[in-house]
Amino acid sequence: MTSLYKIAEQCDFELGGGHDLQSIIAFVIDSYSSLVRLEFFQNKQDGTNEVQGQYIYLFGKSTPLTPIKDTVTDEYYIELPSSTLSLPHEMGIVRVSDLKCDDEFIRVNRLWNKHLKANQGWGKQVYIPEETRICFPKMKDSNTCDIKLALAVALDNVDVDQELNIPRSIIEGITLSVASRFKPQPTQVKAN
Repeated sequence: MTSLYKIAEQCDFELGGGHDLQSIIAFVIDSYSSLVRLEFFQNKQDGTNEVQGQYIYLFGKSTPLTPIKDTVTDEYYIELPSSTLSLPHEMGIVRVSDLKCDDEFIRVNRLWNKHLKANQGWGKQVYIPEETRICFPKMKDSNTCDIKLALAVALDNVDVDQELNIPRSIIEGITLSVASRFKPQPTQVKAN
């Protein structure tokens, strides 16, 4: 286990010390996202079309994610507790389910939702990702439930001291990436 602060301190130490840790932390967060996205695309070429488990964090178990009813749209929704990695097809949202019975919800878009409303016999709960929240268009007052989310999180909203489970290979990649940004570039002398 490590934290953003510990990784930034390690980077500062390897750079010889004296650097602004807040600047280094910003580069650590950016490097983490880039490296995880790169690994995702490399794995995709090898036939694995999902985010690796070490980058997935669960939300809703210790602090309930209780849906709120939007009075304008008459739909239930929850705010995303964290930003997700920028991956194709919103794959940063790995899993949405009912906290108690663990029934997995199906991701749809607004067009599919209109089709599903016409087909009332389909019993699965659905969700629609929309910017900073997840909407539940089929959820009614009688079947609301606390939500459990599995997200591939971006680290931009994580407390710098929070312990994180980041693989050693990613930490090493972050250190190399940050070092390349902070090391002085050799100056070139123009020939007259």
